[in-house]
Amino acid sequence: MSDTDNQEFLRVMSGLQSALAINNRLHGREAIQGSTNRPYYREVPALDFKQILDNLVRTRATQALQADDGHNFTTHCNKISQCKKYLLDHLDPEKYYATLLNHIEIKHQEKTRMTYIKFKSTPMLAESVPDFAPELDKFLTEAGPESVFERTGLSLNTSQLAHFQAVASKLDERWVTVMDTSKIIVAKIA
Repeated sequence: MSDTDNQEFLRVMSGLQSALAINNRLHGREAIQGSTNRPYYREVPALDFKQILDNLVRTRATQALQADDGHNFTTHCNKISQCKKYLLDHLDPEKYYATLLNHIEIKHQEKTRMTYIKFKSTPMLAESVPDFAPELDKFLTEAGPESVFERTGLSLNTSQLAHFQAVASKLDERWVTVMDTSKIIVAKIA
């Protein structure tokens, strides 16, 4: 290719990029990382990315993504950026993933051609407790002397029992507790 042909090619490509950028602006598409035609800004790749995020939440383990063989690493990074943007724009009406992504770090390692997706810090883990747990909390803060809180006929799992035992361990000598998987009795004696 001669210099003249090369210059003509670059001019035409520049014109196409400008036309795509104008088209994207006309259709309300904001600029995101990657090419102006956004080949990965589609539902199927975004659903794959959503599955990776769901797996991260389920396992709490860092997710590692290897760049595809034969692709430039920048293409790999663009794919992740475009999938994320499509997910937020079209597949997240409740803004769950928008909130989740505020707590997630996406780190690209060009040398190893890997991308790591992990929580920025240890996420808070909620415990499942029985419906009466707020009543017990209220009792512990408002109970007078010789007051009793009692729930029997329960079927607590070991995690729930451990939760209530941890609460009981913080009580002082004015309290008496009896707990197992079938009952919780808490009394304030003084």
